Amino acid sequence: MNPVHPQYQSLAEPVAPAEAWTTVLPAIPGLILLLWGLWGIRRHLRVTLGLAAVLFAAFLVRFVWFPVELHEFEGHEATYLDIFLGKQSLGQGGYMLYPALQWLYAGLGNISQNTGMLWAVSGLGSLLSIAATYGIGRRLFGVKRGLVAAALVAVWGSHAFWASSAYNVALPLGLALTALWALVLCAQEAEKIPAAALAAGAAVLAVSTRAECVLLAPIGLLLYVSLRPRLNRKVIGVLLVGAALAFWALSLLSSGGPLPGSGERGEALALNLSYVGFWAPFDGWGLLLLFPAAVVGFQRNRRSTLLLVIALVYVHVAISSFNDVGFRHTLLGTWLVALLLSALIEVRWAWPVMVAAVCFLFGHTLDVADRYYMSGDRFSKNLAGAPEFPRSKLSECVLIWDDNPDAKEGAGKSHFNLLYPGPGEDLWALKGCVYWVFTHKDAGWRSLAVRDRAMRIEDQFRLESVGAATLGPGNVVSVLKVERPR
Repeated sequence: MNPVHPQYQSLAEPVAPAEAWTTVLPAIPGLILLLWGLWGIRRHLRVTLGLAAVLFAAFLVRFVWFPVELHEFEGHEATYLDIFLGKQSLGQGGYMLYPALQWLYAGLGNISQNTGMLWAVSGLGSLLSIAATYGIGRRLFGVKRGLVAAALVAVWGSHAFWASSAYNVALPLGLALTALWALVLCAQEAEKIPAAALAAGAAVLAVSTRAECVLLAPIGLLLYVSLRPRLNRKVIGVLLVGAALAFWALSLLSSGGPLPGSGERGEALALNLSYVGFWAPFDGWGLLLLFPAAVVGFQRNRRSTLLLVIALVYVHVAISSFNDVGFRHTLLGTWLVALLLSALIEVRWAWPVMVAAVCFLFGHTLDVADRYYMSGDRFSKNLAGAPEFPRSKLSECVLIWDDNPDAKEGAGKSHFNLLYPGPGEDLWALKGCVYWVFTHKDAGWRSLAVRDRAMRIEDQFRLESVGAATLGPGNVVSVLKVERPR
């Protein structure tokens, strides 16, 4: 059982009316625009030796360094797997199960039911976002900075993690950044209409597979305008068609239920705005590395660097208004951080800062690889030596425990109950105390993103470890007392 906050229960069940194909309609002309655009700009699609090396390194990080054999299909990702295997029929979907991704996975399942096909989709999406980062950096700052930015993203642990998840993260990000690159190409090159078609098509498909990608639209517009292109009515017409299709896609997605977290934007923003942990490793001391990078960037290319800084602040504010914000959302801005840091190669005195940034990145990626789908057995071994906490005493306090096997429907308390209590909801008033049952899912990196919520609890509340409770063979959990916030 995975109990959730009552106000989210209605969002957890996808809507599946009779006409499942209706909500995927905008993706069809989007795909046509994308293919037309790719053909028209084909001379710009050459992969240089340097980019090929970066992409190969990225592949090794994602599928050799990370122990992908430990991957488990959970939550909505498990539903996508069932659609791929033909165990579940296609539905109209919504923000929980994206129609375009349902149809893509169902189509691939008719070719082969090897789950490696799902990894191939996300893996290619991840590599696509790296290549797009290179393309944007190359056109704004030159080849060297483009390669450095791409290399930084290639070894960025949180970016690498989602390459092996069938959830809708890596593929839409790759499409969204492709749209931004195409806009830059449209402003600079002669193939303006095909580039505009590529930008429009990629944007439609990105929004059709993840609604949050629409947050990058203002950045794309700023990028395009900052390059001072010659206005062309046909180009503007193609881009407007793309915008209309994207709006259509979003409106159809809304028919499956509201966007999660709607109505709680202000509360979520107040809670999340000051928290930068999901930008790891560039949080804490790592955040300081961005300042010398910005200084060098302003010296070399003031306009584009200012755009990157504004865009980065904007992304952080925008995603902070989401109640379940996590690492998957900061991916919308990791490319911005990488492009900012790439300025450090421009001057000799900044090279030590770049080395420090790379060390921070590798440390973060080591941690992600170490926590990749951490098993219950391993987590239990890590708790060896902790004082024993009797399981019978768990009932003394309100439990924050999403995977509580003993919780009755609606009776379990989740991370959301603690982070975003409803009006008049006081967990401490129920029993006088609150325990957080910290499990291997809270400690590990998983597509469920439970660790993201755990990090918010660790940041917001004062916690006191009271011991480890044994629930069964190889199933030991850490019990922490949560102090009432002041």
